[in-house]
Amino acid sequence: MDRRQGGRPRDPDKDDAVRETVRQMLATEGYQGTTIPAVARAAGIGAPTIYRRWPTRAAMVESAIADRPWPAALAERSEFQDYLPVVVRAVVEYFADPATRAAMPGLLVEYHREPSQYADLVARTEMPLREAFRTAHAEAVVAGRCAGRPGADALFDTVVGMAVYHGVLRGTADEALIEQILGVVRAASMVDQRKVRER
Repeated sequence: MDRRQGGRPRDPDKDDAVRETVRQMLATEGYQGTTIPAVARAAGIGAPTIYRRWPTRAAMVESAIADRPWPAALAERSEFQDYLPVVVRAVVEYFADPATRAAMPGLLVEYHREPSQYADLVARTEMPLREAFRTAHAEAVVAGRCAGRPGADALFDTVVGMAVYHGVLRGTADEALIEQILGVVRAASMVDQRKVRER
C-alpha cells in the first residue's frame, strides 16, 4: 500500500477498481464519456478519491490503459526468432484492445499539449519492452542470425507503427495483421542461413 507525503494510505484495490471501470467505460462510452464523475458513480467511489489519485481525466485514463503488465512470456529469455512473434502479438493485442483504441485519440490531444506526459508514458510502458527487444536482437546479430541493419529500434518502431495504424485507426487487428508484421520484420532482419552455409 502506497502512502503519499502527508496523506492517507492509498488502497490498491480501489486503484484497480477505478482502472477496471475506466477500461469498461472507454469500451462502451468512449473517451469523451469517461469522465471522473461518471467513473466515480460507476465504481461506487467518491469523485474526490479519484481526484486525489489522478488530478485529470487524461491521467486517470492513461493509468487504466498503461498500468497493465505485459504478458509473462515477454519476460522469458529466448532467441530472437522465437521472441519476435510473442512481441508482435502482445503489441497488436494491446493496441487492438477496445479501451486502448478508445483512449488513444483523446490522449494524443493531451500529449500534444503536455509532451512530458507522453514521455512519462513511454518510460512506463514502451521502454521495458523495447529494451528487451534490443537485447534479444543484439544477441541474434552476434550469433549471425540477424542483420545488424536496420537496427532493433527501427524494427520495434515498425511493429508499433503497424499495430497502431491497424489497431487504433482502422480497427483491423487480427491474425492476418500479426503475420503481416512478422513478415515485414523477418524480411528486413533475418539472415538467410542457406546463404551463410554456402559461403
